[in-house]
Amino acid sequence: MIALKGAPDAIIEKINIEIRKAMSDKVVRDALDRDGAEAWTMTPGEFRAFIDQEIKRWAEVVKLAKIGLD
Repeated sequence: MIALKGAPDAIIEKINIEIRKAMSDKVVRDALDRDGAEAWTMTPGEFRAFIDQEIKRWAEVVKLAKIGLD
């Protein structure tokens, strides 16, 4: 999940706790498995680092492929 920029840290942490609870529930995990989804969680800091890494990686792909807006 992604929150709006500037969302209070307390809200982010509460959402993270609840997502982790849901992802540890067998019913939820079984449903995700049936749909071919992979359940994984991160801390808010880990997620920010992941997003930053993805932005960097895909920006390079866009640049190398000379992808632009029409």
